[in-house]
Amino acid sequence: MTATEDDRQYEARVLGEAEAWRERQLRRPGLWDMTTRATQDRINRIIPERVHQIVTSGVELTTRGILTGADWTTAKPLLHGSLRKREELIQTRVDFYRTTASVEGGV
Repeated sequence: MTATEDDRQYEARVLGEAEAWRERQLRRPGLWDMTTRATQDRINRIIPERVHQIVTSGVELTTRGILTGADWTTAKPLLHGSLRKREELIQTRVDFYRTTASVEGGV
């Protein structure tokens, strides 16, 4: 099997996985989802609006800070090489960050 044929098969498999993920995300909510949503709505009605505002403001500020930091630290997209090679490079980076986070958590 040639490298390009192998790459095509890999990309076809990954595309199938992505499509399956997309279908799961677009699926209508089931009974469990609707039940938990109703429970969450009931809890939210009990919590005072001022508390909702404070929590929302905190989440917005945190998200803004994360996005700003991501603009500074995010690398340019990998445009060259096969999808498999690019994913291997990305997985190496993810493993590095995971290890770093584990060490920080341990310290």
